[in-house]
Amino acid sequence: MNPELLLAKRHVRAVVLDRPGVHAVGLRQAQSAVVVYAGPAGLGEDLLAEARAAAQPFSVVVVSEEPPELLAAEPDDEPTDC
Repeated sequence: MNPELLLAKRHVRAVVLDRPGVHAVGLRQAQSAVVVYAGPAGLGEDLLAEARAAAQPFSVVVVSEEPPELLAAEPDDEPTDC
């Protein structure tokens, strides 16, 4: 794993992860890119520019997708003492 790419991922995460619509940040080593997983609306132009600046000299790939659903345990899924 390229340590500079990992550092770029940390920088991008610090910029975008607390923003609405962004639910994950990852890597694509083969492309030397930081991946930002955002909702269907994607990223705004300003946020994308910030992410690209934080990722330098690497690129940023935006993947638009629905965030993963958090599933609550059903009452009958509770662990039981056997």
